[in-house]
Amino acid sequence: MAVQEQPKDIQCPQCYEINPGGSSFCDVCGASLSAERKGHSEGSDTEVYQELARTNLLRMRGEYKKAVTVCLSVLKRYPNNATAHTLLGDIYAEQGDLPHAKEWYELAIDLGTASEIDKKKLESINQRLTDREAARTAQRLGKAQEGHRRSGLMIAGVAGLLVLVAAASYLLGQSINDAKSEIGSSAVRTPIGITNGNGQDANPGEDPENPTVNVAPSLSPPDQSMLALLQGEPSLKDRILTVEEDPRHSLLTVTVLAAPGESTPELAVLIGKEVLGVVDRHQLLTMRIVSGNRLALIADIRTIELKQSIQSLGPDERIEQRWRQLLVQTWPEAGAASL
Repeated sequence: MAVQEQPKDIQCPQCYEINPGGSSFCDVCGASLSAERKGHSEGSDTEVYQELARTNLLRMRGEYKKAVTVCLSVLKRYPNNATAHTLLGDIYAEQGDLPHAKEWYELAIDLGTASEIDKKKLESINQRLTDREAARTAQRLGKAQEGHRRSGLMIAGVAGLLVLVAAASYLLGQSINDAKSEIGSSAVRTPIGITNGNGQDANPGEDPENPTVNVAPSLSPPDQSMLALLQGEPSLKDRILTVEEDPRHSLLTVTVLAAPGESTPELAVLIGKEVLGVVDRHQLLTMRIVSGNRLALIADIRTIELKQSIQSLGPDERIEQRWRQLLVQTWPEAGAASL
């Protein structure tokens, strides 16, 4: 009786891994090992055209989770499909997740079938990552300089205090007498108004119930660095007007420009999500929405609640639809509730 010949081991043409004889696909990289499939376009765009088209449609609609799921199902069966890798890079790039976008573009190029457009996309992502890191470095340097400046001011303040103590007994008595005299004869004669960065009345004679917003105050170097960091994101570039960071209370105040007719509560939550994707160290975001150069809305967002809402979103739900649960300390309360 003849002994049946055992199939020979097969070397994968993609990763060169040795696979048991008779295997159809590589155990490591998933490449086809079948001789019958030689010359067949495994996972070509023609075979998975409908799935790739659906992925792209979901991406354009902003349904990124569904798009990623469909795309990964293609790669599970055809791991060498370069178009699916590129689509995943596009999806993550649009969400601002630059590191993941870079990885998927590099994988597409490594397959050897990527186009020049894919290479340009990778170059753009690398440049954005470089710019983001430069902005963060500038922010850290700005904080260090601010710390040195405060230390110098503290030393000067202590020295001044020692000088003032020598004459305190005389000046204290004089100040108390002057204060009593002023309280008895003074009265408030002018209304309180909004001032610009120079301390001058920004809008003399306007309606105090609907003040015009000063959207360009002078910013400290750390705030300027934070503003540059946020405006480095395409989705925030033309939206963010000013940024003010208060490290004492882990608070970030962001002034946002709304388009005509845009829902300001939904915009506050949407921009809050985008800001959270860039800087994630604050416990509270205060969103100031400006529409037509007038302050339309002020509201707070607790970042921990925003993160939890993002993670619990349904397949067809958008984060801005939850503004009633996420916005607190809203002004004007009645105006916000009616939108």
